[in-house]
Amino acid sequence: MNKLDKIKPFINMCGTIGNIPTSYLISMSYEEQLLWLCNFLENTIIPNVNANNKAVQELHNYVMNYFVNLDVQEEINNKLDEMAESGELEDIISLYLSMNCIFGYDTISDLKDAINLIDGNIVKTLGNTTYNDGYGSFFKIREIEESNVIDEIHLFALTNFDNLLAEKIIDNNIVNLENAVDNLENSLDSLEENTNTIGIYAPSLANSEGSQMCTLLIGNNKTILFDTGRVNDATSNKNYFENKLNGRKIDYIILSHYHNDHIGGFSSFQSLYSDNIKVYLPMNFDSYYNGSDKAQITQNRTDIIDFLTTNNIEYEEVSTDKVLDIDNFKVELTNSTTQAYTYYLSVVAPSYNSYSMNALVRYGDTKVLFTGDSNEITQNYLLSQNQVEKVNIMTSPHHGYERYANTEYVRKTNPDYEFESLGNSSYTQEQAFYYDYAYKLDNKLSNQYYGNVEYVISKYGVESVNGSFVRGNKYPFKNYTVYVDPSFTGVSYGTSTNPYKTIGQVFMDLPKNLTDINIKLANGTYDDLRFNNISNNISISGISDTPVIIFTQCTIKNCGSINISNVSFTDGTLNVINSKAFFDDCTLACPDTTSGNYCIRSSRSIVEMNNCSFSNCHTGVYAQTTSIYHIIGCTFNCSTYAIYSDGSFVGIKNYTLTSGTLRPTGGGQIVSETAGTTSARPVFNNSNYMRGYTYFDTTLGKPIFYYNQSSQDKWVDATGTIV
Repeated sequence: MNKLDKIKPFINMCGTIGNIPTSYLISMSYEEQLLWLCNFLENTIIPNVNANNKAVQELHNYVMNYFVNLDVQEEINNKLDEMAESGELEDIISLYLSMNCIFGYDTISDLKDAINLIDGNIVKTLGNTTYNDGYGSFFKIREIEESNVIDEIHLFALTNFDNLLAEKIIDNNIVNLENAVDNLENSLDSLEENTNTIGIYAPSLANSEGSQMCTLLIGNNKTILFDTGRVNDATSNKNYFENKLNGRKIDYIILSHYHNDHIGGFSSFQSLYSDNIKVYLPMNFDSYYNGSDKAQITQNRTDIIDFLTTNNIEYEEVSTDKVLDIDNFKVELTNSTTQAYTYYLSVVAPSYNSYSMNALVRYGDTKVLFTGDSNEITQNYLLSQNQVEKVNIMTSPHHGYERYANTEYVRKTNPDYEFESLGNSSYTQEQAFYYDYAYKLDNKLSNQYYGNVEYVISKYGVESVNGSFVRGNKYPFKNYTVYVDPSFTGVSYGTSTNPYKTIGQVFMDLPKNLTDINIKLANGTYDDLRFNNISNNISISGISDTPVIIFTQCTIKNCGSINISNVSFTDGTLNVINSKAFFDDCTLACPDTTSGNYCIRSSRSIVEMNNCSFSNCHTGVYAQTTSIYHIIGCTFNCSTYAIYSDGSFVGIKNYTLTSGTLRPTGGGQIVSETAGTTSARPVFNNSNYMRGYTYFDTTLGKPIFYYNQSSQDKWVDATGTIV
């Protein structure tokens, strides 16, 4: 027999499949073997395969149906109970919580209220205050360290864990990106502002023969020249402006008035004028001014108009309040009207300075005021027309010299920056001594008088300032004084020459940045007065050295501090409520002495009265509801009570009690530092207890104390012995 490894492959396969003895296969030809194989497959293999497939399908169906119908819930329950009891289940859950997965919460508030956190968790919030608000962050949960400060910005407290906190994970890439965005926004804002700014330029006056005014405004597309300075300075001024214009031309000129130091350089600047230049002139003053310098001023006007006409330059004499729309700013022209000029003509010995046309430039929130030679009379008129307001920059009226600054005008304009325009002349001495406008603004003065004054402003304020005599107003107004005279028939502004008509008018107009205000009253009677919700320190006194000032009714409510001196209160209806009030040398009287009438009543207040007198009343002082009184050197002539303290503390010293008694009640106290003889001891109402009242008995030479006993006035010394 041949070895199997020597049998040919096909013969070997046939022998293996059909289990035919090898000897038979070897004797069979390939054709016979192939025929046998086909018969074997047809009759044996294929039927067996079909039978196996059916069996597999039956097995599959059995398994699937077995698990569908099998009830293992009881086994599962028993297993969970077993795992919970042994601690195995808790170990598995702890392992899950400590895994490096990320827990998500909608907001920081949801994170702080979580109950499933442990040390080491990483948390992601999907918003800050609301879901998907764009401010989600990553946090790490960790134990609180002693040095940690819960700031609710980087470190957050967890409501349900005293020993854990949530620490925000700062992504430096995000921080850098945010910083880059902020820098880009700032750059864009800066670019926007820098490309929309106005330059204001006033040339140096070092070479000037005296004061002058000429200021150039350079906008984005247009330029304006306000006044043109002196003729002797025209060349240097022109060179300065030409450098600032940098190839541009002057599009508008606005002249305030016809004094030489404001119009002298007009013709010298002609080469800088644009082809379409327009000039605005103040109204013709011929019919409204009769001063000694009228001839010269008239000639100046004639020369200007002749020059404009000869050179075909368009001009307009402004006779009504006017608004010019230039570029993206506005110019408001005022004080050049028939009404204004008629008013100035009516003023005794008027100055032509009063007739100066004013120009207010508005650029967004920024305001720049050019005042010409406006003086106090001009300021009074503009105040009466409600044409005065807070500004950012202004040229000081009349160059800053002379006392041409109405206090009310200063307060209302209240510029952040103002500049004087005085040159090297005899005015300098006066300038050094007065600087009236700057003085009233409470500014320190520069020790340099000369130099170019330059501003760059945007819609939002002053961007930069250069100039040796520019002043900034940093401080609130102090010791602001106004005057009141009810008999005054003119226009009221609160000055000594134009006082307010009523005290109420003063408080309607109080500025917010005042610290102290002094109200000076002319002699007369002032009716029902109400001081309500005033936080300023108020001082009220008379103008006259012998004041005769009468208040009928008066209420001080919710006020910071009011000091009234040398005033008579005639009706006894002075109320002080939740305030601080001080009265010096005042007289208080009430014509009705029946019960319930008093000179002064207070509640929840601090009241001090020095050298005041109380008379013709049922009760002098009714200290009601937790007030504190200090009464020094006062006299009382009252029918029933000098002082009735109902739940308040009253300290009295050096008082004179002509009639009336001191009555503390309802927990009130009256404490005194008075001194006198035994016979001059104060007499109290015997039905009330008031222990501790101090009196220095000069007869005994020692302090004694009031001690009410058995409804009788008793006094004891420091040992408790009745004396």
